[in-house]
Amino acid sequence: MDHSYHHKTDNQAPHFATVLIYAKRIEDLPVVRKLGDIIRVHRANVKEFNGNKQFHVNVFYNASWCLFSQDEAKDDEIISDNESDGI
Repeated sequence: MDHSYHHKTDNQAPHFATVLIYAKRIEDLPVVRKLGDIIRVHRANVKEFNGNKQFHVNVFYNASWCLFSQDEAKDDEIISDNESDGI
């Protein structure tokens, strides 16, 4: 969540963005284990639906993602779809 974007005023609903990840296999999707994990997406298409932003991440076309654990981040704790693709 980007705190500069996700805020609420007295007369407005909170702003938020939705991330939609498309993949052919379940193994190509990130597994978020706890609140605070960070998903970084690359080459996402930004669209708007009902006044809210959506990030469409098409893994089987040209997009990718990285998942960072909230725990002490070490290089071996970074999980990426790029490992399975050999990129």
